[in-house]
Amino acid sequence: MNEEHNLFGDWKDNVGGDEIKVLDEWFQGDVWKNVVVWAERGDRDSLELMESVNILLGSLVFHLQNDSPQSRIDYEINQFRQLIDTYK
Repeated sequence: MNEEHNLFGDWKDNVGGDEIKVLDEWFQGDVWKNVVVWAERGDRDSLELMESVNILLGSLVFHLQNDSPQSRIDYEINQFRQLIDTYK
């Protein structure tokens, strides 16, 4: 491809590698779907879990958008992974 017309330059979708796949699988999985259903019914634990997920994702996105060091991004992904591992 002509570099002049390559909008993405050298960018590759490998941030977090398999860790990002874990996040995708979590949000597509049955546990998350059940959390959403129960949260819609007013279940306090499910609502709190959704809030925790929102905070963790917000922090991850912040660091991704602000070019934080890879070690910080890995830390944020690990925090999320620890949370979801409790539901396996």
